[in-house]
Order: sequence, then C-alpha cells, then structure tokens
Amino acid sequence: MTKLMEKQKFKQTEIGEIPEDWEVLSIETLISRELIEKPLDGNHGNIHPKNNDFIEDGIPFVMANNIHDGNLNLKTCHYISQKQADKLQKGFAIIGDVLLTHKGTVGNVAIVEKLETPYIMLTPQVTYYRVKNSNMLCSSYIKQYFQYNLFQQTIKNISGGGTRAYIGITTQRQLPFILSSIQEQIAIATVLSDTDELITSLDKLIAKKKAIKQCAMQELLTGKKRLPRFSGEWKEKALQELVDFSNGKAHETFISKDGRFIVVNSKFISSNGEVVKYSNKAFALAPAKSVLMVMSDVPNGKAIAKCFIVEEESKYTVNQRICCLVPNIDPKFLFYKINRNPWYLSFDDGVKQTNLRKEDVLTCKLTLPVDHQEQVAISTILSNMDSELESLEKKRDKYLMIKQGMMQQLLTGKIRLI
Repeated sequence: MTKLMEKQKFKQTEIGEIPEDWEVLSIETLISRELIEKPLDGNHGNIHPKNNDFIEDGIPFVMANNIHDGNLNLKTCHYISQKQADKLQKGFAIIGDVLLTHKGTVGNVAIVEKLETPYIMLTPQVTYYRVKNSNMLCSSYIKQYFQYNLFQQTIKNISGGGTRAYIGITTQRQLPFILSSIQEQIAIATVLSDTDELITSLDKLIAKKKAIKQCAMQELLTGKKRLPRFSGEWKEKALQELVDFSNGKAHETFISKDGRFIVVNSKFISSNGEVVKYSNKAFALAPAKSVLMVMSDVPNGKAIAKCFIVEEESKYTVNQRICCLVPNIDPKFLFYKINRNPWYLSFDDGVKQTNLRKEDVLTCKLTLPVDHQEQVAISTILSNMDSELESLEKKRDKYLMIKQGMMQQLLTGKIRLI
C-alpha cells in the first residue's frame, strides 16, 4: 500500500528531505560497503582503439553518442576484434551494468540488456556502474536515479557543461546517491520502467509515422502516385512563376517583451515557433497564407530553407534573414514542395555561412499538378499526417513530464510504494 508523505517521518539531508529510514550516500561509500564495484571507463592513451582498428562486426565499441533517451544502441557502434578487445585493460561492460556518459555529452544513461557478445567495450567517454550486492542494490534503480533531475543537474553543474563538459571517475565517486530498501528500489524502478516502456512505444510509433509520411511525400509530391479522380497534367515551373517575393527587415533594435507582433527569424522557424521574440514595430508584415523561408544559416545548419506557413494576418513581422512568398498556388502544397528542398541545401558547402540570394530562391524548379484541387488534396493528406504526428509528440511529451513528476515523488520518498 502506498504510504503518503504525511504518515512518514522525514530527515533533512544535503540534497533535501528523505524518509528517516533512507540514506544519502556517496558513490565512494557504495563502493566501500561493497554494494557496487569500482566504476570504470574505457582505455586511455596509446592502447585506445583507433579508427583503422574498426571492423564490420565484432565487439561493440561504445561511445557517448551510442547512448540516447535511456537506451543503448549497439547498431550504431563501431566494432573491434575480440583479439584486440581482450588485450585492453578496462572498460569491459556486461549485462546489467548501468552506463553513464561523462565526457562531451554528460549525463546520458542506459543499462546493458541483451548482448550477443561476451561483453562490450567502453570508450573513455562512458563509465559503467556494476552492482556487487544485488540483495541491497538494484541496477534498474541506479539507472532511474541517474536520470532523476536532481542528479542530472548535479553532474552538469560539476562537469561545467558545453561541448567540453567532463566529470572524471574520481569526481563521480563524490556524487550523492539516495539508498532505500531493495524492495522499495525494485518497486520504484518497476513503476518508472513501465512508464519508460510507454514512452518508448510512443517514440517507435512516431518514428513509424514519420517514415510513412516521408514515403507519402516522395510519392505524392512527385506525381509517382496519383490520388483517385485526378489524372490531369503536371508541369515544371520555376518558383518565380508561382510566388510574389519580398525580403524581411532588421528588427534587432525594436525587440520588446510585450510587443504586438511576433518577429519571425531563423530561430523562430527552426524551433517550430517555440523561440519567440516580439516587436511593437512591423517592418514587413506577412499576409495570411504566405510561406516564410529561412535564407541565412550557419554551415551545416538545419534552418536553411526551413519554412513556416502564416495562418493569421497582421501577426507576424519578418526579419532580414527571412523571405516572404505569397503563392498563386495552394500555400500548403508550396510549403511541402520547398521546405528544406534539396535545391536550397545544395548551396550549403559546410564551410561558410549559407546565404540564399533572391535569385537562388526563385530559380528553384518545381513539378506540380496544374489542377489546384489536386494540390489541395495532396497537401491535406500531408497536413493530416503532420497533425497526427503533433498529437503523438504532445502525448509523448506529456508522459515525459508525468515521469519527471513521479521521479520527484518516488525518489524522495514523498510517495512510498511499500
């Protein structure tokens, strides 16, 4: 039966209140009590495997970028021969080990589950934590605790953040760890793991829907697959035949927290409207049903040629990095045709900042149906797919927030499951 906070006695610790019968211990203390083995990462120096050591199949060589969203992806790993791996000195992770990234990307966590090899090898970017006394400590609890916001914030503060973030093994040993009874650890880990499975299932569904949409775009936007009742001609046209073009204007000195207009810049478009700035002055108002496109971005950026459809008139004012396209065809069809179009991406040489000129934008050639109704039918199908994806992503994000709330309650003993 769940025990509520008001029925429990709490004590104050260096990381906040916890139940009286729980402990806050350092990783060093977990080692000295023989609850875990000494955490280890991969080999440094000359014996560290080099690029020319990698082979097509063998012992997985796990780097920080192979650990993401609580999962270990061995399919994206490099591999080394077992003969070479057996000569290494440390970093041999096995089933049940909890992995924590501690260099460059700090704080990603996973647990080693199924393996087709005797072990996996870790780089110096990843530490393994191995339970030594399973009667006192549960691996899946360690994983969940390492994902807890308080622990994550602690290691990020210590590591310094940024691309050069680092928290060494010695420093990791000083990190705090909340220890409850093994029965409570298992109960907590089970509830949180069940939530993880739900989130993972949503992630897989989202990935599947994205793949379906991508396939639909490739077929419908090129005319390879025609919708029922449409058989009319498709023609190739330059964008300049399909739109009226205008440039945005600089707004930097007129940004206001309570401005009447939303300033559409590259960050606004690349973040899907989450990064917002406002202005009380509108230098380039975008009309309803216009398509806005990013014309300038850093090398290898993901904003160049990214587009946004204006639904409401007199709300968006466009800055100098954005162009406004007012179409004489279906706006949503145009959006799907030019959004991150390969023609525009070809201008990105990966070295210097990409700056699309007006003629670069307008000379893009598009193949499209002459029948306006076919344009609308195609864009409606794709738009419905986007709406379904947005709904699934909101649902996934909601469960992520719920999980964080559950962790706050369960990992501090505010709600007890036993």
